Amino acid sequence: FDNVGFCGTSNTARGVWFKATATITGAAQLSTCNQANYDTKVSVFVGTCGTLACIGGQDDGSGCSGFTTRLLVPVTAGTEYLILVHGFSSAFGGFSLTSNIITASPTESPTVS
Repeated sequence: FDNVGFCGTSNTARGVWFKATATITGAAQLSTCNQANYDTKVSVFVGTCGTLACIGGQDDGSGCSGFTTRLLVPVTAGTEYLILVHGFSSAFGGFSLTSNIITASPTESPTVS
């Protein structure tokens, strides 16, 4: 159990951490959608252990089967992000995490299709 508190969703089960640095500014889509054998959640932070700041989190992405997750968060080039894939209640299991960067011009909002 990672005990990082609420970040878009509660943190109640052990998880797996990933570290990624954005190479461009835009939005990142992080997904376990239809790619896990358990009920997943995804939370994204900046900072270091003990000083994490929540960027966003999601439980049960729309259109995803098996209570898997899809999350869209804003990212800034050069910023390091800590990504936690964790489970509902005490759930854990196997998963794949995919990521895509979506860019937009300064006058447009990022969109996902």
